[in-house]
Amino acid sequence: MLLVLTACTTLEPTWIESPACANEPYAWSDDLASWVSQGDGQGAFSVDPPGDAATSVDGAYDYSTGDFAWTRSYGEDYWQTRVEVQSGVGTVFHNGDLSVEYVTVTTDRLDETWQEGWRVERVECAQEWWVWDATSDAPTYSHYQGAWSADVFEWAGLDELEGRSGTRAPDGSGTLHDESGKDEQDFTFRADGTSLREFDLSDTNYTYRGSDETAWNGDVTQQYTILDGKQELCEVEAEFQYDGDGTATYDCDGEVFTCEYDVRAGDCTYSCDDGSEGDC
Repeated sequence: MLLVLTACTTLEPTWIESPACANEPYAWSDDLASWVSQGDGQGAFSVDPPGDAATSVDGAYDYSTGDFAWTRSYGEDYWQTRVEVQSGVGTVFHNGDLSVEYVTVTTDRLDETWQEGWRVERVECAQEWWVWDATSDAPTYSHYQGAWSADVFEWAGLDELEGRSGTRAPDGSGTLHDESGKDEQDFTFRADGTSLREFDLSDTNYTYRGSDETAWNGDVTQQYTILDGKQELCEVEAEFQYDGDGTATYDCDGEVFTCEYDVRAGDCTYSCDDGSEGDC
């Protein structure tokens, strides 16, 4: 797939005239059209985005060239610190439609970064977009589509992502359902920046069924059951820091032991008070 966008010229004013989507989600759509329409009338903007996690989106859109860039900043001790948009080009139409392409550079609280390419097309209330690894010479494109209603954005994955779907609400909250084969996960993303995951996952030996909570700073608390078929083998309670270090307590038919997990430069090892140890 070749994703190349040619800049189109847009004209002032910056507000959205004759909205293409009758549901008018532009005040909370959390995208370039929303921010430009709330800007200074010359293309610059400084916006308080939906939800509690992000504190500001600051940037500018050049009407004559279609070039744009912005930085999204997050609250103190949040697991992300910022997302910078680079190499943005495209068109914000006066009716709220979008045709844009850009690269995001995300930095987390460990100062690790990753890059993604984005192509977004919105016509009336329908939206289609692609996401890929911007550092890859031969990236795989994740393809999605969705639709805006008055109070929710509903979306679904296409092609190999047909088992993935979700929602986003005006307050920044949302959901994600991800199903592949026997594996199933449901995420609830709260407006306060925390999230819940409920999962039913399997490997070649066991099934893992339970939930985990992700805190503001990215730390995770887990509770789940390990099953062999329908037989429950162990109950597990675990706490992991955002860097991967953590502790898990296993109750396996009355035999209780605790394991410490240590993560360094991507390598994970564990040691348990029952004498077992090894690589994660």
